[in-house]
Amino acid sequence: MSWRCEVCGASYDREPETCDNCGHDGFLEVPDEAEATAAEADVTTTVWVCPSCGREHPKNSPPCSRCGASKLEMEEKRVADYDVGAATSYRDLVTPRYAVAVLAALAVGLLFVAGVTGLVHVPGISPPALALADVPGEAERADGLELAAVEAAYLERLNEARTAAGHPTLSGEGRLGDVATFYNQARVKEAVTGWTLDSDEAAIEVLRNRCRGSPTAFSFESVTVPALSSFGTAAEAGAAIADVSPVATRPLPDTGGATGVDVHVAPDGSTYVFQVVC
Repeated sequence: MSWRCEVCGASYDREPETCDNCGHDGFLEVPDEAEATAAEADVTTTVWVCPSCGREHPKNSPPCSRCGASKLEMEEKRVADYDVGAATSYRDLVTPRYAVAVLAALAVGLLFVAGVTGLVHVPGISPPALALADVPGEAERADGLELAAVEAAYLERLNEARTAAGHPTLSGEGRLGDVATFYNQARVKEAVTGWTLDSDEAAIEVLRNRCRGSPTAFSFESVTVPALSSFGTAAEAGAAIADVSPVATRPLPDTGGATGVDVHVAPDGSTYVFQVVC
């Protein structure tokens, strides 16, 4: 036990008549740590315990927030009975309703991401589908060449020519590539089978979204080049296509520098190239 001056707070082991610091004669008794701990230990509190899982609740508000039991039992607990170091765990916070809400939010988030990226089609979220069925010829590999590599080599050579001509270079953009593929394959299918494209509204929607919101902010360029069988590598094929492409030296007004390119080989070996720029 110690004493503390009511005015200046000076502390003394024994109660003096007056404070040596300020002269005041009033003091407060201050219990030592052991006495304070013992006093706290005698304090009790009421909790409501779930008989099924033991979860304690501050008030009688069934069901149990952990297991959902419909009945809680009142208990008196001493403060000293609690282990201060054993704080509530994250497991205690994850109630059934909370877990369901978290899982639902994660599911919605994953569905949104899948819709935006096109992994699954979600109305109002997914980009419009542009795939055409039963397109004759080869869209991925022909005459021993990967057509994606031919497209990359074409764009590289194209940008070299545009730089030499003093024009801005173009960078490939995924959805514009889808649009180029759509129109190129439609062109091949029409030429080979006589099929007619009913609507290109889906492609136009992509262009509106990618080309500054206006379908007039893009231009189409297409060329026909010799068969890929005459080239030994994708780089040679891509360079040959770029050398005959009107996009190589043509000014492109009001463009954002984005482009999509598609190379398709028809059943007779003819190479079809389509490029969209915006």
